[in-house]
Amino acid sequence: FRQVSQVNTTAAVNNGFAGGQAVTLAANSLSVGGINFAGSTDYTGHSSNMDTVTDNTGTARWDITSNNAATSANNHVLANISQISGNAAVANTSNSGLDVTLNDGNFQAAGITFAGSTNYTGT
Repeated sequence: FRQVSQVNTTAAVNNGFAGGQAVTLAANSLSVGGINFAGSTDYTGHSSNMDTVTDNTGTARWDITSNNAATSANNHVLANISQISGNAAVANTSNSGLDVTLNDGNFQAAGITFAGSTNYTGT
């Protein structure tokens, strides 16, 4: 596609292009690469696990489901990501123990940096 700014879909969006994409989440859509995917709430980043996400949904919590993957209380499903920016609480629902690293007001768990989150619940 060329010069497309919006796609209406309920399908998942997959990044097969390149790592390091910046994704912005809204309540019922996501934006990446200059395209708004209206109706889509699932995103799989590039296999490099370097895509970053800005959460503008107001979700109360992100659940870590596996390495580089999380699901929000608002039903956004993310995979192959390196960072989520927002102020939601984070819980480990992966059914395995995780190492958590604190760093300058952020923390990292399961390969994801949670920027702006200050509440973590382990298993």
